[in-house]
Amino acid sequence: MSEQTVVYTELKAKKSSQPLPKRPKTDKNEDSAREHELTYTELKLPRPSPQQSRRVRVKGKDTSTSLWRLITVILGSFCLVLLATTCVLTTQVLQGASSNITTNQTGHHCSPCPENWFLYRNNCYLFSKEKRKWNESRAICRSHNSGLLKIENKGELDFLSLFALYGWTGLYRSGRNQTWKWSDGSNLSIGLLHITLDESGKDCAKYHPSNPASPEECESLQKYICKYRIP
Repeated sequence: MSEQTVVYTELKAKKSSQPLPKRPKTDKNEDSAREHELTYTELKLPRPSPQQSRRVRVKGKDTSTSLWRLITVILGSFCLVLLATTCVLTTQVLQGASSNITTNQTGHHCSPCPENWFLYRNNCYLFSKEKRKWNESRAICRSHNSGLLKIENKGELDFLSLFALYGWTGLYRSGRNQTWKWSDGSNLSIGLLHITLDESGKDCAKYHPSNPASPEECESLQKYICKYRIP
């Protein structure tokens, strides 16, 4: 191990043993001269070796690295827990949604409507994929214990507009210039639907999003919409 030499200086002052020569009067106000004696003492201290200096630096570096490693592990663990929680919640939501869809399609418990029927408030609706004449469509709806669509209020119109579908309704008339009625015998509410009255030969009405009461020939083939009220 190399050594480092440090020199400390000690200053000692003492009066001279011999009298000083007299000076002219002009110097009488000056301080008396003194001789100063300097003493030098050598103090040798050990100098740290390069290995020791490097060891100190490495130790500090290792401490910093360990701290960052600990922080990284903690953050990584937190992210894993958060990710796992998110996955579990997402799976539960998807399973619940899938269960609801399956239950609704099979018509068990979730919806009071049969399979392929749609529920709105207290009514069930069936939008057919096949095309039939008005009288045939009416008979099919009756076989399902329902009737052709009867539009009763503005909210129902808004509901039907969501499907962008069309089909026979229960609205019809006995001939030109006759009153339009629903298939259950009730009259058409004033202001709810607008329908042309003077088109000859078009005595049955179908629903269409752009025209909820569009007159058509009763013998034409159209899709149909059945509806029944839940008891």
